Amino acid sequence: EEYFSKGKKSLKLFFEQWKQEKPQARSLEYRFNLRIKDEEVVTLKGSIDRIDEVPGGLKLIDYKTGNPKTALDTDDKFQLLIYQMAVEEVLKEKVVTLSFYYLDNGQKISFLGSEKDLEKTREKVVKIIGEIREGEFPPKPGFLCKYCDFCQICEFRG
Repeated sequence: EEYFSKGKKSLKLFFEQWKQEKPQARSLEYRFNLRIKDEEVVTLKGSIDRIDEVPGGLKLIDYKTGNPKTALDTDDKFQLLIYQMAVEEVLKEKVVTLSFYYLDNGQKISFLGSEKDLEKTREKVVKIIGEIREGEFPPKPGFLCKYCDFCQICEFRG
């Protein structure tokens, strides 16, 4: 019941903001295939929660639950930077804003990836692909351990 109540509150807040802003949504749950060239071509598949048309280009929005962040670090931005790369390479359109929208309180945090940010993101993706190919999966104990299917038997659990 607590989650149901919280969900109703989030939906009401979202609807009130929507009535005031009336965004021009182009796409919801836009599925993409982004080709990344490394030693061979790898395709990243993903889904962008919402793409809006705004003056000068497109705004990409990812909905989040939980406590909003006051500042974003490089790891926080990674997902939306991949989305920016995908839209610019697949749709061949300019992205002018990337936004996380926190459903619990209606807060938005926005930014835009620079060419340098996008290049670093591409390098990180290529590095991760290489680690996967090499079978490198070192343990990273922490907060997410409690959600892991192997937490009861893992010697590294957090």
